Amino acid sequence: MLMNIPQIEKHISDETKSYLLQAGLYQLIGGAVGAQLIIWLLFTEPPVTSHSITVKLFMLCVYAYSIACGVLCIRSNGMAVYYMRVNQLLQLIGFVGMGYAYKYVAGVYVSIGIDFTSSTKFIFDAGISKFHLYREPERAAFDINLVALLIMYWTLRLQRKIKTEMAGVAKFRST
Repeated sequence: MLMNIPQIEKHISDETKSYLLQAGLYQLIGGAVGAQLIIWLLFTEPPVTSHSITVKLFMLCVYAYSIACGVLCIRSNGMAVYYMRVNQLLQLIGFVGMGYAYKYVAGVYVSIGIDFTSSTKFIFDAGISKFHLYREPERAAFDINLVALLIMYWTLRLQRKIKTEMAGVAKFRST
């Protein structure tokens, strides 16, 4: 059964609408850049195997999720902030270990971490839209995307602001 998710646009301040629009554009552009990179890789990276195509299609789906989050924010959908937070959670941690590597970013990233491969050393990385999902048995590393962490904090504050504004509308209607 589909839930009727309300558009909150009529019940929030112009400032909050502006924040949702900015967040939506960030999610949309980050997802679009990432999707374009994956499509480019599909056609330029040999060899083409069923495994590589499956991984790239999965990557496209994740970037499509970021695009969908952006559209929901732009439309001031009631669940937009929740979906955006899930998207940022997927981008928060990157790791290489136990033979596998994972790092997903739709947008800008600045990450810090530790590489345990030969000796413990600190790592720093920055860039835009990145997705790694592959086997790498020789390395062990862990990093945190600071931009995703800040956006998650910001979305928590934005969600509280929206709840406060929505509660104010409910109180006004009941009087």
